[in-house]
Amino acid sequence: MRIKKSMLFTVIIGIVAMLLVSCSGGVSFNGGVGITFELAKQTFLDWAIQEGNPHVVGFLVGEAKAGDEVDSETIGQQLKQSKRSTPLERDGWVFYLDEAPGAFYNHPGKILVVDEAGEIMFETETNGWPTINDETPAFIQMPLEERFKSEYILWNPNKILIPEYRIINPNIIKYLRTYGAVVVQGLTPTQNLYSEAGNAHDDMVTAMEGLMGAANVTAVDYPDNSPTDVETAVENLINSSAFMQHVTLYFIAHGAHQYMNIGGYGYTAALLKNLMDEYPDITFSVIIETCHGGSWTDYFAALSPQQPNLDMFISSTSASKSAYPDYDSYYGVVDHNGGADQYVEFTSDFILQMEYYTDPANWTTVTNMTYPTFSNNYLKLYYLSYKKVITNNPSANSLVIFQRSPLNFQDPQIHF
Repeated sequence: MRIKKSMLFTVIIGIVAMLLVSCSGGVSFNGGVGITFELAKQTFLDWAIQEGNPHVVGFLVGEAKAGDEVDSETIGQQLKQSKRSTPLERDGWVFYLDEAPGAFYNHPGKILVVDEAGEIMFETETNGWPTINDETPAFIQMPLEERFKSEYILWNPNKILIPEYRIINPNIIKYLRTYGAVVVQGLTPTQNLYSEAGNAHDDMVTAMEGLMGAANVTAVDYPDNSPTDVETAVENLINSSAFMQHVTLYFIAHGAHQYMNIGGYGYTAALLKNLMDEYPDITFSVIIETCHGGSWTDYFAALSPQQPNLDMFISSTSASKSAYPDYDSYYGVVDHNGGADQYVEFTSDFILQMEYYTDPANWTTVTNMTYPTFSNNYLKLYYLSYKKVITNNPSANSLVIFQRSPLNFQDPQIHF
């Protein structure tokens, strides 16, 4: 009987403690959601609805204390003081409305800071991801599939879901034995989509090794992924073989106009041109997976005279649009190959089409191609893979879900 009384007493104490906590109204987000947070959250949701943009997802960035400063990290631009909050006068919460959910940066969004009484302290538009005291919030550093299932997501009116990732090793057969590639992953661990970019990069490395042989492929990845690391990798690859004549450069990074961020450093289209100028006897093909990547394609297309040793330039999107990770469905549009592609939309689709064409049953399609006219099989392979991704009717049939109508958020480009 004494044991039973002791247990009963413990239960009563526990219930009283729970009641006290539930009435306090000041529990932090990490320890439970209090009344003050619910007021702030409701203010954010009302504000998000009034914005009237159906293509958004709303996140809790985190708690902010009086004196904290709220800002955003934007790729390729100096932060403007007008975008940065003054030190907050009161405690509250920071919220983020992502207007291109999950896309590579730069892309538009809005930041809102609400105090414990539900009053708005600060709001601003941004093209970068939110920061508090210049620190990247935890949800930005999550893999996308975890982020969309996390407690940080508060507003997802169209129930956007990210597919679960699978391990895929592209079965690409070696046909280009005297060609080489440098495959660059430009993101750092605190940047949005680091996990997705890293996995897409690994898949591209595997694909290029299958195509050209492991000895002819160099992977550039964090922490050794600065512009200097890229230049060194290109130099070492070219010097590794007296027979090296053609080099493919692949970049996956956050980007802006004729700019990308690799390893935390800026890299521009003009710097890439300078790199190619250093090796006039080597021809290059470039594939970039970055927001506003078409500005790079436009840059090289506009050169007069043309870059003499540039064979082909492919970008995953146009100068004005974003690049996206993999989605199997988005606002009612279903990806045509959602069960096959993963991590990053265009890159994964492109790899899958290279795998298709290097199958012995389909390789003659490459070797027998006569129009457009290309001097070698690797250009034919890239062109056919690109065209098979976007198809002859991209708005209806593109394998890049965001190129299809009514979305029209992404638009791959090619220059040769």
